[in-house]
Amino acid sequence: MWEKFKEIHFKISRYFSYTFAILSVAGSILIAIWEINPLYTFERKKNKRIDDYPLSFR
Repeated sequence: MWEKFKEIHFKISRYFSYTFAILSVAGSILIAIWEINPLYTFERKKNKRIDDYPLSFR
């Protein structure tokens, strides 16, 4: 019983750690793209104020 519980817990924890690592890498890549192209997807033709840019461009 205890060995089976430890085996299941190890599989679940390894799955969650892999999922968290993949999600954090994907999120950091998305933030890097957003920082490189500020407001690329939102209303490109409007005249931009300085408040429209991310913090690294101010």
